[in-house]
Amino acid sequence: MALITADYELLDLQSNTGMAEGEDYQNYTYNEAKTVAMNFVKETNLLGKDYTFLGNRDEEMKSINEQNGSLSFFFTFQYDENKRAVIVVDKENEKVERFILDD
Repeated sequence: MALITADYELLDLQSNTGMAEGEDYQNYTYNEAKTVAMNFVKETNLLGKDYTFLGNRDEEMKSINEQNGSLSFFFTFQYDENKRAVIVVDKENEKVERFILDD
């Protein structure tokens, strides 16, 4: 699923990875997922070269990431001065499943 503006800017892209088949996804750590998110942002140049990883400074994402049983980790980045991006990493597949950009 993709959300595209009238100017053909991609704001939201999501892949459906399905439900977790086992409990192994619960062993996937925050730091492992953070590395996946950071590499995705860097390799795709999605946010340009000037961005900041907000980590635990985003209280909402911190709260979501601390929930047991969650199938994904959520990471917030700040770019273009005050815009924010959320990168979602699927725990079972250990890949980015979605990104959302501020318009």
